[in-house]
Amino acid sequence: MSFEGVYRRLGVVIVEHALDEDRDLREMGRAFRDRRERTSISHPQWGGETAAEIRPIAFKGIPTDLADWLETHPVFLRLASRLLAAPASLVHIRPVNEANPAHWLMPWRQMRQIAVAERYRLNGFRNWSERDDAWLVEPPQWVLEQSVVLRVYLDNCRAFDGPVEVLTSSHKSGRLKRVEISEAARDKRALTCLCDRGDILAVSPLALRRRHRASAIKQRRVLEMMFTAATLPNPLAWPSLTPDLEDLPDFE
Repeated sequence: MSFEGVYRRLGVVIVEHALDEDRDLREMGRAFRDRRERTSISHPQWGGETAAEIRPIAFKGIPTDLADWLETHPVFLRLASRLLAAPASLVHIRPVNEANPAHWLMPWRQMRQIAVAERYRLNGFRNWSERDDAWLVEPPQWVLEQSVVLRVYLDNCRAFDGPVEVLTSSHKSGRLKRVEISEAARDKRALTCLCDRGDILAVSPLALRRRHRASAIKQRRVLEMMFTAATLPNPLAWPSLTPDLEDLPDFE
């Protein structure tokens, strides 16, 4: 079965050795290095460096040139478009170092929110909130069905590294309430996603996933990107800067 077929049936697929070019992986590593450098810069009014010395960024701390490169990378574009069976575009980038204890013990959840540039009252868009200069909203189910999350592994993630688990075929149940999530966790079979450097884990935003505590603390960098084939209804639009959605609560 093709990886597109596996994805549509299970809501998750691992594409092994998707990035064999070490140069590409080193380039993506800038998302983590530049983020650390940026957080160490003092605010001008506190006697630190001037605003002009802070490099332009996109996608919450991602350098603009790196974001542009990721947005047009043929591996990601082709993979996302094949999985969605339609031309896809990048709408969210998030670097995650899963060695950070803040990312451990993630419960079963769906990625049910997107970021948009402005808030407008439209049918099907609910549970609005604002964060990092962007509006967050839970869109209609069809937006999530036409989206895919690509997790690019810059380091190996083995069984003792706190890998992601995905409940296979749970994406077919649509948006779930908390009680339904508990029921699904009992009925579905979980896939433990062990990935090597250069692998891509593709997962549906509607698929239930969680992460366990790691038994060892070591660098585990994952560049998480959301691609979509969905066109938002006017006047909604995707924002130029997207917030970190990792710790947002699920909504019933």
